[in-house]
Amino acid sequence: MLIVVIGFITFSNGFFNEFIGDDYGQIVDNVTVHSLQGIFSAFEVSTFYSAGMIFGTYYKPFMQIYFTLIYTIFG
Repeated sequence: MLIVVIGFITFSNGFFNEFIGDDYGQIVDNVTVHSLQGIFSAFEVSTFYSAGMIFGTYYKPFMQIYFTLIYTIFG
């Protein structure tokens, strides 16, 4: 129980923060993350979306699938 309380205190300042940095290019603006149909494209392309195209060398398909599931469930 002590570990849970310490963890809650440690990370409580992040509960109500906005997106920062690369969150916009990987989650907010990335249209492939906004629907379950984008799960299959996660294995084909990078995760950065900008100016109507996906680009970059940042290849992490399971992270993109995780973002898709969280976005679908919670919006």
